[in-house]
Amino acid sequence: MRSFLQVLFGTNALNDRVRQTLIASLYTHPSSLALGAACGVGTSIVPAWLAKDPWIVAATALLFAIASFRVGAAFYLERRTQRHGARQREIVYELGAWSYALVLGLIGALTVGNTVEPQVELLMVGNAVGYGVGISARNAGRPLIAVGQLFFAILPPIVALLVSGTAAHIAMALSMLVLLPAMVSIIMITFRVLRDSV
Repeated sequence: MRSFLQVLFGTNALNDRVRQTLIASLYTHPSSLALGAACGVGTSIVPAWLAKDPWIVAATALLFAIASFRVGAAFYLERRTQRHGARQREIVYELGAWSYALVLGLIGALTVGNTVEPQVELLMVGNAVGYGVGISARNAGRPLIAVGQLFFAILPPIVALLVSGTAAHIAMALSMLVLLPAMVSIIMITFRVLRDSV
């Protein structure tokens, strides 16, 4: 448990070269980040349009702003690794990643609590889960970022599903809860493989 927390919070002794390489991995292929951001924003427009709930509309607009910032920062910082330190690039990525995941998860939760068609609810909860799982593997080089994104994306829909109280929603929430420790384990395994290979 102690070594897990050391890895997660970066207190383990990674030498500078390994740390810089793992941080640089966050910025490889910013086009994939752009595609993921476009997917999240594009799907969020559907409940914003159909539900016309001011909270969902505001959250979708915020998601678009965060996505635009993240994509712009990724393309900018990818080419300027010498001008910006590794820690600075990591913080920029971390804050953008966590805020994007949290807003995406909140939109999923808001659709559960709103009277939208079940297909729209499934679209947004599935989007939050898919993003949380997919991004975990992509960002496993920095476990704290990956685990944070996973939890920020998936926990809000879990809470909303449990609060709704229907049998199907509770079953979905419980299956998503089981998913969390499994994905954290995969993140840590992938991180160790990346670290050792570097």
